[in-house]
Amino acid sequence: TEALEALVGMHQALAAVQAERAATPEHARRANAELRARMRAADNYSPHIEEAAAQLLQAIDHGGGPITRTAVDKLAGHLGFRLVHTGNLPLSTRSVTDLANRRIFLPQPDAGQSDSRWLALQALGHIVLGHEVPADYAEFLSQRVEINYFSAALLMPESSVVPLLGRAKAALEA
Repeated sequence: TEALEALVGMHQALAAVQAERAATPEHARRANAELRARMRAADNYSPHIEEAAAQLLQAIDHGGGPITRTAVDKLAGHLGFRLVHTGNLPLSTRSVTDLANRRIFLPQPDAGQSDSRWLALQALGHIVLGHEVPADYAEFLSQRVEINYFSAALLMPESSVVPLLGRAKAALEA
């Protein structure tokens, strides 16, 4: 009886996994739609992320304008991490964060490629925003949007961009 109960339990678990996999495209569409609705309701603006970025830039005495690779290294140091550029990460790997030793491994950019500021800022974004391992695709997607927003908020700080956009708008209206 115990063996049969175990087999029935395994069969039910396998059927549940297969049903979940079959529903994944619909789940992804639903998660995307919910995220788009939340972003639209907030006018694609996340003040808590902008504030976190501004506080970090202030902590490293960033003088304004686009953030440099040196400033990204300072940010990592301020957060207690060290950025390590290595040439032996798998091609599909964006970064690896070693929480125990406080290191973030990034791919070494080849000659002519852009630097890895964006990847470093995304990895730091998970830390600053307190992300945990996502429970589902919707949470994964939300975290990806947040780290992209965080990275952009550091690369193009609100305090520098808003006046620039205001001047551009005034020039168009003139």
